[in-house]
Amino acid sequence: MNAGVFPARVRRLAVVVPPADGEALGSWVDRVAADFGTSTGNAARWLGLECRLGPGGSTMRPRFYGVGLTAASIAGLTAATGLAAERFEEMCLARFAGTALDLTGLDLSDDSSLRPLPHREWALFLGSRACPACLAESGGVWPLWWRLGVAAACPRHGLLLLDSCPACGMPLRRGHLRRSDVSRRRGADPLQCGNAGPQHPSRCQQRLDVLESPPATAEVLTVQHVVLEMAFGGPGAIAGGPVTGREWFQSLRFAAALHRLFAPVDYVTGYQGMPPQAAGAFMAAAAHRDEKGALRIRNPPSAAHAAADLLLAVPVLAAADPGACTELLLPLAAAEARLLTGASDRRDRMWTVDCAGILPRLWKAIRRSRHRVFDADVRPVLRTTTAAGLEYRHIPQLIDVADYGELVASCLPGVAEVAGRRLTAAACGRLLGARSWDLATDRLGMASHAGVVSRNAGVVRGLADPEAFWTAISEVMDRLAARGPVDYAARRDALAGLTEIPAAVLDGIAVRSGMRICPGQYRHAAAWVWAQVTGGDIRDAPAYPARLADGRQTRGAARRLDGAHRRRFVAALPPAACEELLRYGARLLAGRGVPS
Repeated sequence: MNAGVFPARVRRLAVVVPPADGEALGSWVDRVAADFGTSTGNAARWLGLECRLGPGGSTMRPRFYGVGLTAASIAGLTAATGLAAERFEEMCLARFAGTALDLTGLDLSDDSSLRPLPHREWALFLGSRACPACLAESGGVWPLWWRLGVAAACPRHGLLLLDSCPACGMPLRRGHLRRSDVSRRRGADPLQCGNAGPQHPSRCQQRLDVLESPPATAEVLTVQHVVLEMAFGGPGAIAGGPVTGREWFQSLRFAAALHRLFAPVDYVTGYQGMPPQAAGAFMAAAAHRDEKGALRIRNPPSAAHAAADLLLAVPVLAAADPGACTELLLPLAAAEARLLTGASDRRDRMWTVDCAGILPRLWKAIRRSRHRVFDADVRPVLRTTTAAGLEYRHIPQLIDVADYGELVASCLPGVAEVAGRRLTAAACGRLLGARSWDLATDRLGMASHAGVVSRNAGVVRGLADPEAFWTAISEVMDRLAARGPVDYAARRDALAGLTEIPAAVLDGIAVRSGMRICPGQYRHAAAWVWAQVTGGDIRDAPAYPARLADGRQTRGAARRLDGAHRRRFVAALPPAACEELLRYGARLLAGRGVPS
């Protein structure tokens, strides 16, 4: 063995602190050193790690410390402790090779092969993040996954992880004088910072288990659980199709890069479940990146930034199918269009990310499509903070009369009220990601009105100020969200068989309210209840089938006569009858398990 390389011989230690499940190698060596009352450098040597002396001989430099184990280190560790080699291999970052990390090119016989990895991989090769509550609870055990770049929050305590020591300002567990060396002269304390640097040449004494960390949102904890499950080898899927762990993490980084490049401030800050610390870290970093830098800076610079990356990117991967995945990418395409209009060659130079799979193909298709940003008539407008949680099922087929009149009607001169309310609903669907007016009407369950909507959409194309129209649509969505999302699709399903109000019910209402009796009132009342409860057009109610029971299409004259009767019935409804009919509709929904 070369001079200055330790250990030459290893003896079996009588008693050794056993590694904790999931513990990082450096954490275990520190705990062994504390148990022996010696320095980390001495503990590393006694445990059999292959080390070299640092400058001046005051430090020890374990080879590939915490990244991988050389053959000499494995032999030393097993000889000193009697534990199986697999136990120690699971304590190094190489544990995540093939999932969260790509360690291609790492040669454990060549120290220089380690140099490119910190610039390429999402991992902390010289440090760790930490949960103070976990450290206090475990007595100083540092889990290995805290060293991953995707480490953002503690699922056990619901806290964002810490990145740096508030006393010395250095990243946690950065090491001795900004290197991965460990001291040969000073004792170790897993609960102390222990960093040495310009401000703390001896060693920082800050206790880490007493520090406070900001809370994480439920959404961040959910995506953190998903990512950790994938990092430890769980099954993965993207847009409904199975993928390997390596492909999943490549796609995660691709989706994160898209958001780093194109996600506007209001999109990030208003994203559901986004912690303020995460949004601030994300936007602060984005402000100092150029276009290519956003892709090349691989590792999230902080736990808060990692939380934002995961919260924005994981739902893209978790989309149920390619169509749903595309809809999540469309707002980014809209933002890209604003940033890079007329600079296609500039865009092509940016997209040199090493990533295969469905996400790059979907993004390429979006960018090449003639409908790439909600069609030419739709100005890129992103969902507001309030409306960020809305889905297609939360949009009525006809927007409320008051909302339409107060916010949108002035933007659509010459459009009839009902047609404008339907167009407004379809426009909300466009802001939810529908790539065309036809797709918006289909997603809202009113495909039969697609032609009418498309014709009236021509008015939008000709507006002098289309931005005012889309701002008004966004305000409509704000109102829908502020009232509490209503599942209109579930209501339509629940009342699909409502063709008549029972005579016993309606006759009683008529007696109590003074409602006038007229022909067909039981059908008309059912249609009115359906329209009021589902937010649909009364003419689409199941009480008015397009075909008769024998299959013959309803005659036009009959439909017109029925419409005249319906309009007279609705116009004559007393307020008391309206209230009782609405209560009846609510009871029907409750009986079918649908919130009213």
